[in-house]
Amino acid sequence: MIPNFETNKSDWTIRVTIGELIDVMSALSMIGRSGGNGEAHVWLTKVPKGPRLWIIRERIITTWITADAESTDPTFALPIPDRFIPHLIEVASGSGGADLFYNETEGTIIGRGTDRYISTDHPDNVEFTEKDMPYLGRIHGHHESPAVAEVSVKDLTLFTDTVQDFPRDPTDGSRVFPFVHVAIGDGQFAWTMDWRRYNAGRTTGSIPARTNGHSTFTFYPYILARYLRSRDDHEEARIFVDEQNSDYVFITGDKWGIRCLLDREELARWSSEVKAQLEREGFEVEETEGERIPDFYTFTFDNLECFASVHCKDDELSEYIRLTHILTTNTPANRDVLEEINNINATLYGARLVLRDGEVRIIVEFPAKAVTDMGSHLSVLKTALDRCKNLTVFLPLFSDSH
Repeated sequence: MIPNFETNKSDWTIRVTIGELIDVMSALSMIGRSGGNGEAHVWLTKVPKGPRLWIIRERIITTWITADAESTDPTFALPIPDRFIPHLIEVASGSGGADLFYNETEGTIIGRGTDRYISTDHPDNVEFTEKDMPYLGRIHGHHESPAVAEVSVKDLTLFTDTVQDFPRDPTDGSRVFPFVHVAIGDGQFAWTMDWRRYNAGRTTGSIPARTNGHSTFTFYPYILARYLRSRDDHEEARIFVDEQNSDYVFITGDKWGIRCLLDREELARWSSEVKAQLEREGFEVEETEGERIPDFYTFTFDNLECFASVHCKDDELSEYIRLTHILTTNTPANRDVLEEINNINATLYGARLVLRDGEVRIIVEFPAKAVTDMGSHLSVLKTALDRCKNLTVFLPLFSDSH
């Protein structure tokens, strides 16, 4: 039976150009999705009174292509399977574009060229969320106190080449390659790749930029760098973080953009193992919301709230894990308090009390590579907790108000 693609048509049609389809295909290839997951899809939507958006989310990356929209474009988000894009390019190749519409009876998305058709089933159980929008609800790109660097895409080639300059044998038994350290400000976009952990050195570079504000941040750069290599050298790009403690770095051109999740390398290397070891010791670890790797995990030990966190020393190579219990709050830093803390510290082994921001904390620290011996470190924490039980009553007596 020969299908009739024109029956049961939706009351909307989207006319897409072959140029924007090729841009989408290029983006899929650069982020490693070309020919990949058969269930993956691209979102096609329209900003109200604004451009058309092709949006691709892939793990820590969200990228988008913009194109001129027609007034008749629908504003809902249409999920188009990745594997359908090259077929749409073929259909569009004879006429410079393709019409997209929907068969409401069959549940299929249809692409139509001059005299050719192609259809595919509409993906099931997919939902367009706020996180799929490039600016997470700020659809017009409004930002609070951004730090911005405007650079030429040609100059960014130095950045992408540095990121992709792998040592010959980048192995140290680690599961995580280095994150890039970036600084924006004073007319520069600067970065460092640190391969010392992999028997290589550090590489630092900078390119001229028109800057507004200052910011430093880190992220896993490899997918983003591949994507940037596909951009036109003659373009300008805008690099920015959109608030003081941003979750993302954004890089945008005239007709494209990419958003990358910000995170810390030491968390990527060790946080999942910290959580696994705590659970192995029988603790229920409190889950945290959000895309970023959590700064700490919360667990209950002897009916007391405790925290496990990963840190990096000033040399950026020495990583360690800290177990913490907050013993008291609103504690003054007066002489009596400090003397009492020093006296107790003299009796502790492998743990210590510190006074920070008005809180007296019990801290146990150990090298991250010793995380598999979590049980012994928890024993040290328990001993310290037992030793300090009465301090929650005793230390407040040293308050300046007494």
